Amino acid sequence: MSLPREVGKHPDDGTPILAGVGRFGPYVQPGKTYANLETGDDVLTIGQNRAVTLIAEKIAKGPRNSRFGPAPGRSLGEHPDKGGPIVVKSGRYGPYVSHDGVNASLPSDKTPENRHARGGGVADRCARE
Repeated sequence: MSLPREVGKHPDDGTPILAGVGRFGPYVQPGKTYANLETGDDVLTIGQNRAVTLIAEKIAKGPRNSRFGPAPGRSLGEHPDKGGPIVVKSGRYGPYVSHDGVNASLPSDKTPENRHARGGGVADRCARE
């Protein structure tokens, strides 16, 4: 028997469900969604009902946040001169503010919670950079 093998057709859209062994272990796959097999499931004997259940659980769990871009950040308000939102975000090297594609890091002694668009110099920093 060769892998990946076709387990059956997905009942919702009719795409073939494949079972195989990949880099992260055994899986079932309809289309581009991969669901890992659990302990006790065998890639050679898994049935269509169990595969559909694993796929439904994977879809219900949703995507992992770390793989699908950064968090959207918290809005500080509108830019006083140019308009548009100023957003504070948490980055790899600490908090920073962003406006219209321009990023400016915050000083280490300031926290994003006590900054606001007008009084803290955030708009000035975005305008300079």
